[in-house]
Order: sequence, then C-alpha cells, then structure tokens
Amino acid sequence: MDGIRGLVLSTFVCILTIIVAGAPRAFAQGQNAILTGTIADNDGVIPGAMVIVTDPATGLTRSAESNEQGVFRVLSLPAGRHSVRVEMAGFRQINLNDIQLVSGETRDLGRLVLESARSLRPSRCPPKSHR
Repeated sequence: MDGIRGLVLSTFVCILTIIVAGAPRAFAQGQNAILTGTIADNDGVIPGAMVIVTDPATGLTRSAESNEQGVFRVLSLPAGRHSVRVEMAGFRQINLNDIQLVSGETRDLGRLVLESARSLRPSRCPPKSHR
C-alpha cells in the first residue's frame, strides 16, 4: 500500500512541478501590449493601410492592416520601446519612434493622418525659343 501511495505522490509532485515551471511563461504571454489607432487622410478614414511595429532591441516585427473604418490593432507586443511605420500606396509614410509600451497595456495612438505623396512642384516649362 505504501508503494502505491508513494508512486501517486511522486507523480503528483512531478505534474505540479511541470505546471508551476510553465506558469510564468504562460502569464508573460498574457501580459503583452496592444497598439491601436485610426488611419485617415484629410478626406476621411483609410482602409487597407499597413501598420508595422518593430522592437528595435530584438528586431521583432508585428503588423496589421487598417479595416473599413481605418482602425488597426497590433497584438502580442512585448513591453518596451517600439517604432511604428504606416504605409499606404499614394501616401507619404508615417514614422513614429520611441513608443513605450507596458505589459498588459492597450495604447491608442489616436488618429494618424497620412499626406498624399503627389508632388505639388510646378512642372518645368520648355525653354523659350529665341527668334
């Protein structure tokens, strides 16, 4: 009888050790940050813009696309400093640096306004001919 009790007890201790050893890692994964915001231009929201978030210390990159309302959500970001880049064809890129995120935080960057990439420079006129 003592042999069976000892086996059950050692199995229980072993399983408990495995669970306890994995708990901090599982808890840390649940404590990642989220970055959200809205992409727009002067005429309204912009769906389909790509938002790329990079952790310069590790090189980790996460991205998300803005939805029909221009809203984006980048999930599973570790705590620390991050850079944010917003890209959309036909618009100038937005770059934000030193965005500090804390574990468990949901940070709203608000409305990020893209500017048109079209140049407003005057076109060159052909040289005047001298007669």
